[in-house]
Amino acid sequence: MTRCLLSFAFLAGLQMTPQQIGPEELQFRTIDYRPTAAFAFRVNADRVDIGVVVRDRNGHPVGGLARGDFEVEDSGKKREIAAFSAESAAPWSAPAPRSAPAESSKTQAATPSAESAPPPSRFLGLLFDDFSIEPSDLLTAKTAAKRFVQSGLEPGDQVAIFTIARGAVLPFTHDVAKLGNAIDHLGLWTRKPVGTDGCPSMPPHDAYLLANRLDQAGLEVKVGEAINCGACPPQAGHQASGYGYCEERVVIPLAHHVWEQVRENSLRSLGTIGEVVDFMGGMPGRRILLMVSSGFLSGTREREQDDLSSRALRAAVVINSLDARGLYAQDFPLVGRGMDSHSLGRLLLLGTTPKDVAGDPLAMLAATTGGLFFHNDNDIDLGFRELGMAPEFSYSLGIAPVNPPDNRFHRLKVRLTSGARYGVEARPGYFAAPRTAEPPSTDRRIDQEIRNTDSLNDIPARIDVSPSSTQPGEPGLRVVLRLDLQELRFDIRSGVRNQAVTWIAALFDEKGDFVVGRETELVFRLKEATFRRLADGFVGGLTLPAKPGHYRLRAVVQDGLESKIAASSEDVEVR
Repeated sequence: MTRCLLSFAFLAGLQMTPQQIGPEELQFRTIDYRPTAAFAFRVNADRVDIGVVVRDRNGHPVGGLARGDFEVEDSGKKREIAAFSAESAAPWSAPAPRSAPAESSKTQAATPSAESAPPPSRFLGLLFDDFSIEPSDLLTAKTAAKRFVQSGLEPGDQVAIFTIARGAVLPFTHDVAKLGNAIDHLGLWTRKPVGTDGCPSMPPHDAYLLANRLDQAGLEVKVGEAINCGACPPQAGHQASGYGYCEERVVIPLAHHVWEQVRENSLRSLGTIGEVVDFMGGMPGRRILLMVSSGFLSGTREREQDDLSSRALRAAVVINSLDARGLYAQDFPLVGRGMDSHSLGRLLLLGTTPKDVAGDPLAMLAATTGGLFFHNDNDIDLGFRELGMAPEFSYSLGIAPVNPPDNRFHRLKVRLTSGARYGVEARPGYFAAPRTAEPPSTDRRIDQEIRNTDSLNDIPARIDVSPSSTQPGEPGLRVVLRLDLQELRFDIRSGVRNQAVTWIAALFDEKGDFVVGRETELVFRLKEATFRRLADGFVGGLTLPAKPGHYRLRAVVQDGLESKIAASSEDVEVR
């Protein structure tokens, strides 16, 4: 067992302490690290752009509409359309555009002929959400994606592969073999929040509801579970049941702990999507981002989602979303520790709501950028075929934002003046943020600390550095993490010590530019006997490849329970 674990660690670039730690007590992953870019975009002070796609009853985009065919309401008040543009992305062999409603303007969008110009390049980014997707969903999606790139591309198409955890996996190419190989090697980097399993259980959706005080009945059920499973023993000065103590000292803190981890993951997901959008915005052609996911929770991150939609609209990137779960139903209730009839009744009452809510950000990103949301359908091959293209006809409307800005979310409603029974997909609203408002950041705290130089010692961690070489024999640095587990806080449940530690080591050159980095996540579920054997501490090391020269090594370690940080910087030389 230990030999297999060490072998995997070596392949991942991480070597562990030699003490016997089985995979059920220690799980880890190491990935290439790159600093995340915080959202620097905010709503233009002079205009709010609204992407619009109009579809007929068969779901086909409708062309030939003009400014006068639309009207916009901002929080119930009609607003003047200050800017308007229509775009045709129809295939060069496509038939003429469909006619607009009889009451509309007769102006038609011009469609170039195949003889007049070569087909424009189409840049399609396939973004796999390896943070949130289920293993079975990823397998199905990879199979469908390979079939799509093998048979669904046209001359001039360029496809790139991205993931949430790893960023760019394969740059834009038309090489089907390279695309298939990159898809084959996609894996999972799921970040399951610490504390979801235990006494009481705290799934992400429950954590969202309880941490934000949105479900009083659910809170009472969870307190009952905690009392039933012994997580809340009677306390001196409290009632025998310890209900009040259990709510305020156990259940609510656990909900906040899990929810903060979920929020951090969603922030990382939105940040990566934004970086991909920014990158694709520089491509010289039609730009489509197809996101494949099982959904993720993004509650309380509406402002970041709105800013992301604005970035995509400005970059002319259409985001299509594919829910890889297909057609789903309510899961069979799993009976956990402390659950009773009230718990089962609540699960039945919630039904598929947790799954539905997880799909909300996918639906929003598609609706606000003129894209499609493919969901509740098991034909994933059909999903790739439908989403791997830009809408044939789309429109951009511009209105002046509310003045003065009130720092509130303004709901938008776009209608056709003719009253024709077409579906109108448009941005649902925008945040009217003052000029002085700080742009929301998608950085985790650990990402922010990587860019700093201060030393922090909030957790018992130490970093040692020495010259080394990579497997091919290239020069590099050996970076070793030493954790004093006896001084590290653990969440102890049923005799098992739970903790998750994230560790990043990054090199910066003499100009301060990022060179290379690695991120490792260690998930401890230590039995007491193993914990005692590790009295001398835990040691893990990795190697950073680098050309000879002078660098600054920045190492940051963060615990998963209290988000405390240890950080250090050191000038190093690679020879």
